[in-house]
Parts: sequence; C-alpha cells; structure tokens
Amino acid sequence: MTDESNKRFDHDAKHWDGNDLVQRLTKEAFQALLKAFPDLKRQKDEGSQQMKVLELGCGTGLLSFQIAPYVHSLVASDPSTGMIDALRAKIKSEDSPRNVYPLCFTLEDSEDSALPPAVEGDGSDGPRQKFDLTLSHMVLHHIPQLKDFLRSALGCLKPGIGEAFFTDFQDFGPEAKNFHPHSKMEGVARHGIKVDETVAMMEEVGYADVSIETGWRMFKDVERHEGEWDSMGPKDEHEGKPVGEGVELASMEFPFLVIRGRRP
Repeated sequence: MTDESNKRFDHDAKHWDGNDLVQRLTKEAFQALLKAFPDLKRQKDEGSQQMKVLELGCGTGLLSFQIAPYVHSLVASDPSTGMIDALRAKIKSEDSPRNVYPLCFTLEDSEDSALPPAVEGDGSDGPRQKFDLTLSHMVLHHIPQLKDFLRSALGCLKPGIGEAFFTDFQDFGPEAKNFHPHSKMEGVARHGIKVDETVAMMEEVGYADVSIETGWRMFKDVERHEGEWDSMGPKDEHEGKPVGEGVELASMEFPFLVIRGRRP
C-alpha cells in the first residue's frame, strides 16, 4: 500500500469496527472462505485445526478473529500502525483468540526477515515460514504494484499445497469508480479488480488452478456525482457519507470476487 493509504487507515482505525459496511463485508468474506475450504469446519469440530494462515491487510482483525478458531495459527499483518495497534489492544482481552499474531508489515519479499522463521528460534537470517493459506480481504484495490504483490504472496505459500484466497470488489466498468466517495479516494490504486487481467497476472507470476468467481453482491450508498457528499452537511465517521434528517442517498449494487490460486 502507499503512504497515503496507511495514513488514511491509521486515521480510520479507531472507528473501523463500528463501520456497518466493513462488518457486512467481513461476514460475507468469512462465509465465502468456509465454503471454499469445507474441511475447516470439520477440523474445528474435531479439534484438529491444521492450517497455518498469513493474512495480508488484516485491519483491526475482524476477519482474523472469525477465522482463528478454525485454523492452527494466523499471522495477521497490516502496514497501518493504527490498525495493528487496534488489533493488539483487542488481543489483550481474555476472550480473544490466542493463535493470532499481529505483525505491522508491508509484503514486498516472501523472505523478509519480518516474517516468522521457517524454524522457530532460527533468527532473522534464515528462510522464512511458508503457509497453507495467504488471505487478503478488500486489499488488492489499494496496491499499486499488484503483480509484485501477487508474486510475493505466492512465495509465502507452501510448495505444492499452499493456496491463496483473495476477495475484492469487481471493476465492471466506469461505474465501479462509485464504490469510493471522493473523500475516500486517497490511497485507492484501482477501482476494483478486472477478472481477465487478474487471471492472466496470477498465471504469469506462477499460480496454478487460478479461478475468479462472484462470491456475493451487496448494495452500498454512493455519490450521484464525484464530490456530491463533500458539501452535504454532517458526515458519519465511518464512510464519510452525509447523515441527518431529510438526507437521501443513492445506492448501487456491487459484485464482490473470490480469487483463488495454488502454488505448484
């Protein structure tokens, strides 16, 4: 992510968990993940959780906490110090999962010394841990160099079995730009994910069994024209949309993609 994105999310972190849209999207992503990996529920029921997960762009850990009971361990990473600080504060709660490990980190290299070592206690110079799953939710549209990110995420997976699971909204044409209001455009690298382009990119960097499908659809409030909300009275602290008596907002349905691939 860019410095602009990090500044925005540092600011938004204190209100993040109260954002209804974020909560709804997280719930949908979690259900899509359980559908994609049906063994997770069986393993949880049997107490035999096996999957080691690297989440890239975890925010305050909303999705991390939902997934944690189903997996062996989850490294929850985010480049925003504000988001990671919020996650660390939540982990201190007695009822929080004990297998979530926060990491303030920007993925650029799968062998970055910030990642856990392949062998515990092996120091910072040895090879890094490889994961059964790399996961990101609503992150890809913030990443300027998407191909480099996908390549690095692939390198974090266990050869032969590790899988990537990404979700984001689809770039279905010019109207996809409406997903973000003008006041939230800072740090947005693209207006959604283009299916054919992303499949080609993932295959080019080395993913096998690449698939992209619509995971769910959701309506959200949008500006009728760019900057409409900027001059419309008080705003909510979450999405920057106008609030108050008599406010009428436009709404648009957006498709959200489930993006998968495996490390050969």
